[in-house]
Amino acid sequence: MSVAYLCSYNKADHLKLYFLMHYRYVFEFVEFSPPLAFLCEIVNFYAAFYWNFVDLFVVVLSMAMASRFRLLNSHLKLEKGKVRVGCIRNFCDFIVGNRMR
Repeated sequence: MSVAYLCSYNKADHLKLYFLMHYRYVFEFVEFSPPLAFLCEIVNFYAAFYWNFVDLFVVVLSMAMASRFRLLNSHLKLEKGKVRVGCIRNFCDFIVGNRMR
């Protein structure tokens, strides 16, 4: 607001200059009106809220995935070096059985 204050000649148009400077991309195409400026402010607020919500969702999802990968890693470390004969035999039977067909 300080830049708008320095650029204004009349104290009544501080708010108008603030909106014109912060939402220049809107008011280059449409003439300034207070309801439209207020709408831009509302849209900006909701966009910021949505953006923060999505960021938080990604963080929480990443934490959940990291937890599941840690669990998988611990299970793999427990199984390291163990040979499951039944699984290997069934797998070999599956491979040999498919070759004979």
